[in-house]
Amino acid sequence: MDLKEKNKIIHEFMNKEWSNKKKFQLDYLNTYPSILWEVIEEIVKFKYDDGDTAYFRTFGMIDKETGMYMVRINRKALFQANTLKEATFNAIVDFCYLHKDNK
Repeated sequence: MDLKEKNKIIHEFMNKEWSNKKKFQLDYLNTYPSILWEVIEEIVKFKYDDGDTAYFRTFGMIDKETGMYMVRINRKALFQANTLKEATFNAIVDFCYLHKDNK
């Protein structure tokens, strides 16, 4: 999945208009944290069917074996990347993809 597709998933989760025209697209990865914080706030407000809320279970820990940053939202996969920004972005995209229709 390329960066454009990832940004589109976040747009859908946030109920924002998406267009293939550049001016209507927000680049969530490269404008972090200003725009991405809005998405993070929506994620931590999310409630699962059992009433538990979403939260960042792992944030910014460094894997001792790989030296990569780790980020995980509870009940979701662990994401690792060379930068904390990228690991966070990938965890957010995964969450948004799985929950864009359940918000």
